Amino acid sequence: MKSKSNHDILTLAVSLIVALGLVGTGVAFGIKARDENRVQGMQDETLAASPTPTPKLTNDVHGDPEKVRDFNADPAQIAEDGNPALGDLNAPIYVVEYLDLECPYCKVFHENYFEQLKKDYIDTGKMRYVVKDFPLEVHVNSFPAANAASCVYEQNGNDAFFDFVKEAFARQSDWIKDHEVFADIVKGLGFDVKEFRQCFDDEKYGDYVTNDFNEADSLGIVGTPAFFVNGKPLVGLAPSYEEFTTAIDEIVSAQN
Repeated sequence: MKSKSNHDILTLAVSLIVALGLVGTGVAFGIKARDENRVQGMQDETLAASPTPTPKLTNDVHGDPEKVRDFNADPAQIAEDGNPALGDLNAPIYVVEYLDLECPYCKVFHENYFEQLKKDYIDTGKMRYVVKDFPLEVHVNSFPAANAASCVYEQNGNDAFFDFVKEAFARQSDWIKDHEVFADIVKGLGFDVKEFRQCFDDEKYGDYVTNDFNEADSLGIVGTPAFFVNGKPLVGLAPSYEEFTTAIDEIVSAQN
């Protein structure tokens, strides 16, 4: 009887130890999972708060050196060709931007630098500013966006084009999911939506966009934003407006 009791006590003790072990393991896994989720959440928050790495501003287009032309003799070789433009035709600084409306760095430039550049250089007669298309293949929505901007330009002119570009960057996260947003932007700007839809749906300016792309490619450009200042390349995103305009001024000074 005593032996049986000892056996029962031993069995009970072992069972209790196993049960406690299972509970402890469950608690440990629960704590681990909770901590892992908390850490992952902190990492997600950190990534969300971190600024997107930006391409360094440089005079190197990063492309095939054999494609890069020397425009020192005649900067106007990069012809305006009827593209959207602002500023005095006889301005001493002639800038051509190759634009990708889906490019996050182009978005940063236009939302943070362009209005000040317009105020300081374009509106004061110092700069003629031309925009051409360079829809990167990695950005699958940039080609239709360029076509949309071209339709707005054809129907409403230079100022309308730049107004559309501003709104397109503001709503970039919307139209990359639904191209119907382009018509919504046009409507919001007070332009003729029916006329726009016909132009956009027909891809009326597809060849025009492709020609711009081929020109940029012939210059050796492989990324955006990309600018040519009096024929000299200036590629990438400056960390500040002041550094961007300093780079422009240095190019112009070196040519005088």
